[in-house]
Amino acid sequence: MNLELKDISYSYKEGTQEYKVLDNVNYTFESGNFYTIMGPSGAGKTTLLSIASGLTTPVEGTINFQGKNIYDMGITKYRKAFTSIIFQAYNLIPYMTAFQNVRVGMDVKQQHVKNINEHVKNNLRAVGITDELMFKNVMKLSGGQQQRVAVARALSAESPLIFADEPTGNLDQVTSNGIIEMLKDLAVLEKKCVIMVTHDLEIAKQADIRLILKDNKLKQA
Repeated sequence: MNLELKDISYSYKEGTQEYKVLDNVNYTFESGNFYTIMGPSGAGKTTLLSIASGLTTPVEGTINFQGKNIYDMGITKYRKAFTSIIFQAYNLIPYMTAFQNVRVGMDVKQQHVKNINEHVKNNLRAVGITDELMFKNVMKLSGGQQQRVAVARALSAESPLIFADEPTGNLDQVTSNGIIEMLKDLAVLEKKCVIMVTHDLEIAKQADIRLILKDNKLKQA
């Protein structure tokens, strides 16, 4: 299983000025690997993640998953069936509890999960959310706790592609290390493709493959 970015370019306009973010980016991500992407602020790391996950359409280029163009297969199908995203801004549903946020994020096609509710609870516990906290409204949780819920949501969905945008930015060191270990295990033990943007060099060093986005190009560090 692989995810191929082919000749990807992206730019945006502010007034009459056009700014190029990505220029003819080519890279193939493979299952069983934990990737980290570093680069200076404003280099386009989040944009690249957004394009690869199907949230943003590139100006030029194609994205192929398992040899098929994701737009030909249907972008909604691609995002629902194959991707999970851990957003830097959490993107939780504010009127739901932590448990409900994770439960609603699960794909209804996961028939192999015998006890879905227990599956959700176990993933919340794994990221440090207690049984008491998981039934509180997410807006009553701290920023770090909300990020843990966002991570649990991605873990529960069991997608083959996991995209993470600075998932440990609001977490303490112990919890941060635990989540990085989970992401590494998902890649190595469950053969998922995990792609994470980070500014933390020590975290980046733990990846199977380190990439850097600089001068509109993606290269191996």
